[in-house]
Amino acid sequence: MEFSKQPTTGLSVADLLKILGDGANGPILRALGPRPLRTKKLTEKVPVYAPRTVYRHTRILVDAGLIEREEIAGVPSTVIHSLSPSGRDLYRLVEAYAEASLPWVDGPGSGDGLWTVCGLFGEMWTYGWIEELGHGGRSATELAEATEKMTFHQVSRRTHQLMSWNLLYETTARGHRKRYQLSDQSRHGAALITGLGRWRQQHVDGEGDRGLTVEEIATVLRAALPLLQLTEHQDKRIRLGIVGTTGLNGDRGSATLTAHSRPNGSVKSVREKGPEDAWAIGTVATWFAALLDDERGRMRVGGDLELVENCLKRLNEVLWAVPVVAGAR
Repeated sequence: MEFSKQPTTGLSVADLLKILGDGANGPILRALGPRPLRTKKLTEKVPVYAPRTVYRHTRILVDAGLIEREEIAGVPSTVIHSLSPSGRDLYRLVEAYAEASLPWVDGPGSGDGLWTVCGLFGEMWTYGWIEELGHGGRSATELAEATEKMTFHQVSRRTHQLMSWNLLYETTARGHRKRYQLSDQSRHGAALITGLGRWRQQHVDGEGDRGLTVEEIATVLRAALPLLQLTEHQDKRIRLGIVGTTGLNGDRGSATLTAHSRPNGSVKSVREKGPEDAWAIGTVATWFAALLDDERGRMRVGGDLELVENCLKRLNEVLWAVPVVAGAR
């Protein structure tokens, strides 16, 4: 997934997810993927929406720098819409994610649930819920306390919507309140968020050195780790580190987390520090290469190298290998 470089407007990851999840935007992007289309043909390719709605959302994508509009003189004039270089790279990313996530993207709505899930991911990323729930289960009260400008009742309504789309699930321990957890479908969304991070690195002015912050890469890793199975490395620990580029104040920034392969081979991020069996450290760009391309050559590693290799390789596989529908978790 190499991207051609052309700066576009300053879109955040949440902005991109919300654009994809907003009305006709995603279907328009997908309709223009194979080839440029005249306006009338474009409306025919997106039949679920009225032509006026398609026109309005096309202007949104033009303003975002994702679509180029060419007007050909004549009577009447002809308008041809095509994906910009940044729009084409976004299209390729979404297509790759759609193929890898097909068995995971399901929910109660009709039509293509991919776009609804993108919008809901955008909300969860904005609220900080992917980061918060990556550390473990949270009650509605705890989520409300961690979310600015949202009441308990607003949080409760939103969690029920996310559960209906299989993005959260509930657990209840004896004598405790219900707690919400990230579903495997939400954890698999780390693939799309990582891809959007590198898209930003390539296309958004001022993001050439990162695309995601070190803390955001840590959030992605923390969310994705429970998808792993490392049965041949039972009860092992690996420290994963992210370092940033040096800023104007000389501060590079860094984040670390510890992945623990439990006795049954399942993996989770743990808070407690202790002796590690292996470690892997890289910049944001190095982590993009590892998670998106299965390229680990620039990663600094140590300790049990087989553990490092299997952990990083399977992270890429579990995020991007096309799963079999019958085997979807």
